[in-house]
Amino acid sequence: MRSLPPLNPLMAFEAASRHLNFTKAARELNVTQGAISHQIAVLEDYFGARLFERKSNQLELAPNAAAYAGLLSDGGGSDRNCAARRSTNGRTSG
Repeated sequence: MRSLPPLNPLMAFEAASRHLNFTKAARELNVTQGAISHQIAVLEDYFGARLFERKSNQLELAPNAAAYAGLLSDGGGSDRNCAARRSTNGRTSG
């Protein structure tokens, strides 16, 4: 079984995916832009795929990363997932 992705790179990815800017993500997390870049590289290595497309002065989410970013930004949809699990288990969220 594969381990979970490391937390710090996930936090860097989540912030960078919202801002589409490593510098703004760095400010939010109170780290350097270089630290964000390094953490993104760690996560790209973990997944074996590019997470961002770097186009001139723009940063775009790679297609394979867009859905993952949505899950992280939404907290994994935890409230909806819990409600769905409860309803499928015969419990209601009263």
